[in-house]
Amino acid sequence: MTKREFLMALNDELYPLSEDERSAAIKYYSDYIDDAGVENLDRVLAELGSPAQVAASIKADGELGRSVPPAGPVGGTAGTGASPSAGPEVRRSGLPVWAVVLLVVLLSPVWLPLLGAAAGLVVGVIGVFIGLICSGVVLVLAGVFLAVMGVVSLFGSPLVGLLVLGIGFILAAVGLLLVMASVFLCATVIPAMVRGVVKICRIPLRGRQNNG
Repeated sequence: MTKREFLMALNDELYPLSEDERSAAIKYYSDYIDDAGVENLDRVLAELGSPAQVAASIKADGELGRSVPPAGPVGGTAGTGASPSAGPEVRRSGLPVWAVVLLVVLLSPVWLPLLGAAAGLVVGVIGVFIGLICSGVVLVLAGVFLAVMGVVSLFGSPLVGLLVLGIGFILAAVGLLLVMASVFLCATVIPAMVRGVVKICRIPLRGRQNNG
């Protein structure tokens, strides 16, 4: 069996474990075999045992939260015959559920006001954007009205009609720009604020998500 075949078989045997745990174990044994040297490959693989035996050892130690040791007394360097001190650290879990719940309850006097303030800020920003959009719509309507009045006034007083028509176009353009800018900022800022609030709420569970 070659080194590649051994590591591929070991990876298959470790599939009940997480991807990080499998990667740590595979890297450890790959480096371990490389340290022993190509000339000692057969002896190293024979001393390690089958991939199934190595995987069983890793799973057993991992469930107890300890680091992963080698499956047999393999030399840490070529020809020395000394066993390495320890394998890669494999941590199976973070805080238990009851600890997370207790932490959330104990810290509620801190995070509840902060969460309320963040929610209030989001609602306030939404209100500001709604106000800006409504103002833009009003300007557009006023501009259209003045433009119509300007067209009507052209027949009686051309100068006044042109003035009113120009003011109407300006108001409509400003209102349209205000609506477009408000919609763009609303679609950009509010989702970012909501994601920030969600990230803050997920902080107590981050340890479990990273290690589970």
